[in-house]
Amino acid sequence: MLGNLGHGDWVNSTSDADIMYKTTDDGDTWTVVNNIPAGSKGICGIQAIDEDHIYGVGRYDGPSYFIKSDDGGATWTVKDLNEGGLVDLHFFDADTGFVTGKEGMGGAGIWYTTDGGDNFTPVASTYSDHVWKIYFRDRLNGYANISNYDNTGKHYLYTTDGGLTWDEKEFTGDRNYEGLGIAFFDENTGWAGGDRTTFQTLDGGATFSEISIDPDYDDNINRFLRISDSVLYAIGSRVYKYVDLFVGEATVPQVDNSLCTITCSPNPITGSAQITYTLPEDGNVIVAITSIGGREIEVLVQEKQKAGTYTIDYNPEYKLKFVTATIGSGRYRRSVHIIRDM
Repeated sequence: MLGNLGHGDWVNSTSDADIMYKTTDDGDTWTVVNNIPAGSKGICGIQAIDEDHIYGVGRYDGPSYFIKSDDGGATWTVKDLNEGGLVDLHFFDADTGFVTGKEGMGGAGIWYTTDGGDNFTPVASTYSDHVWKIYFRDRLNGYANISNYDNTGKHYLYTTDGGLTWDEKEFTGDRNYEGLGIAFFDENTGWAGGDRTTFQTLDGGATFSEISIDPDYDDNINRFLRISDSVLYAIGSRVYKYVDLFVGEATVPQVDNSLCTITCSPNPITGSAQITYTLPEDGNVIVAITSIGGREIEVLVQEKQKAGTYTIDYNPEYKLKFVTATIGSGRYRRSVHIIRDM
């Protein structure tokens, strides 16, 4: 299923009034879903909970409808939530989940249901245009970005009790920044995306630093989507992939990955630097520089090498402030995050 904003004066670039499309051939062709009851004018968020239950919300500038199918899209129902505009949703199962959006003039919120959307209870409220995208890294820890906040800076909401209560935290003091997507890969590493750049935390949200995933097209990250324990995608002007090479190492105890090392000195760097790595055994070696989003920037080494320690002169010519240098050789994978003092 594919949701569409629909037509309206507030979206001048959208002339298509059909709010949903479906495919049955892996995306080769798409057809209009024309059996949705009247009311909803557009879909901003959609989720297939299982093969039977498909839920959607929209649109962000109204009207605010929750749409639902319990039979894989054969039939649909719509429910008017009487709010200013709905943006996103996250359901743990067919009964329990959240929707985000706009309460009305000068207010935004998150609503909670335990009966599959028959009833919703407000669980968070904040002064803003909208609560935008919502993300849970596990059943207890969730995050929702606030799209605008005109007082001091830009904030996000977070919960540690499965969404029953929410607190608010600032990630940038830039009043002109518009927050969109948000995700935490683990308890320490997370990102808040928006209309120009991306903010990253490596200390669980205590501090955030501005990074650039895509210096060519600007980041504009509207959503993060985690598909496994090691892979996360960011969707904006383009699609970006983040891979955690360390996930799963503990399941292979015969490999002592600590024997393989990689460092950069100095770090942060102002000009040139040296990347030093150690190979525990002979093998085919790749040393590559990637963006935080996983985009390959350059390959420094790609050859067969003997076990030992090697040093590479490193002279970055790109504009990114944060990159990752990764070594891969046989069973071994190690990385180091590099910061440029720009």
